[in-house]
Amino acid sequence: MWNAFWLWSDRLTILFACVGAGFAIWGWIRTTELIHTNRLSAARRKAEITIRFACKKANGEAGIVDLPYRPRRDQLSRAELMGIIGLYTGAPRFETDFLHSVLEDGSLARVIAGENDDGASDELLVIPCSEAEFSLIDARIKAQRKKGELTHPKEVQST
Repeated sequence: MWNAFWLWSDRLTILFACVGAGFAIWGWIRTTELIHTNRLSAARRKAEITIRFACKKANGEAGIVDLPYRPRRDQLSRAELMGIIGLYTGAPRFETDFLHSVLEDGSLARVIAGENDDGASDELLVIPCSEAEFSLIDARIKAQRKKGELTHPKEVQST
């Protein structure tokens, strides 16, 4: 009788060991999936967002200018965007004329969340503006580029 008991307890122990090994393998697979998902999520949070101003000019052509500063997705917020706009337009600190359309249609929220239903790039924020505002922004960016070219370390010659 004891032989049968030890035989069945041995079989039961082997069964529990196999079940435990199965759970360990499942846990390892699930953990590697989560690590991969977390790495992708971290990469999306660190993605740079292009801020683009677009307008319809009087002659009918579209004016497009991308800002040289590209904030990371995890740094972009409404306040950060207002500061960036103020930097390139010289507008007062809390002027929100630029942001009405971006806030109302939810494009800022979609860019920050990294979601876009229409298949467009979720790393591009398009801000509509008037032709006067566009020309001001474009002129400031060109002036900064020109200024940057003059002081670029590669072009400075030592005497």
